Amino acid sequence: MLTAILSSLVFTGPALASSPLSFWKAPARDGGYEKISAKFYVDPSSTWKTGYYASTQASFAGHDVQYFGIQPREGQYSGHLTYSVFGKGSSVGDPARCSGGADGGAGVSCSLDGINLNKGEWYEIVSAVVEHGDKGRRWNGTLIDSQGKQTYIASFWTDDSYGPLSGDGAQWLEWYYFNGIYETTTPEQRDCQPPFTVKYERPTLYVGDQQVKAKDTGKDSKWTIDDKCAVKANDPNYSVEHHDAYVQINGGIHSPK
Repeated sequence: MLTAILSSLVFTGPALASSPLSFWKAPARDGGYEKISAKFYVDPSSTWKTGYYASTQASFAGHDVQYFGIQPREGQYSGHLTYSVFGKGSSVGDPARCSGGADGGAGVSCSLDGINLNKGEWYEIVSAVVEHGDKGRRWNGTLIDSQGKQTYIASFWTDDSYGPLSGDGAQWLEWYYFNGIYETTTPEQRDCQPPFTVKYERPTLYVGDQQVKAKDTGKDSKWTIDDKCAVKANDPNYSVEHHDAYVQINGGIHSPK
């Protein structure tokens, strides 16, 4: 997963350089936001293979970020859902699906296996505060499929130092198999990541029942030449496309189809 993501969305480290982030923003408001939803769609042309992570992240008003998304899986069940938070002051809400720590640092990592996900369908993940008390805010994650079926993912707590969501964040696609070998291999030594295309609608945030649609900032992170196919093409093996209704991130654009 992406490492060293800060609430300001400044990123460092080699893993981040290889993973395109496309930034979004909603209007700032004094009370922040306590609910966010984001839709995603995996193009039917994609190679459905373990190793990709498609995610939406949202900054808190106080510090750090939460993020949620999907990872393809091969076998009987085709999907793995993630729901996590970075930073000190967070705690596990669902011990059966969450554990302490996030990417080797403070935070909480939650997941749900055994989910059937299909290419060519829109899915939505909702993250919302369901309780706010002395312990802080309890956030629940829920998957909603194209038929409206809801699947609870997990929950975590954030203390009051986090505050609500600020209304800005990013959406990204990561080929995480490179993360463990990034500093010990050269791009020429890394196999080409497979073709994978995901579309993201910009998130919707909520003030009570009022919906606030985030806007595409038109800004993306820069990324690097990371595998054999990128070296051969002399061009990163990713691209980002901005459309009126969604942003599209393409992985493995120079890889064999």
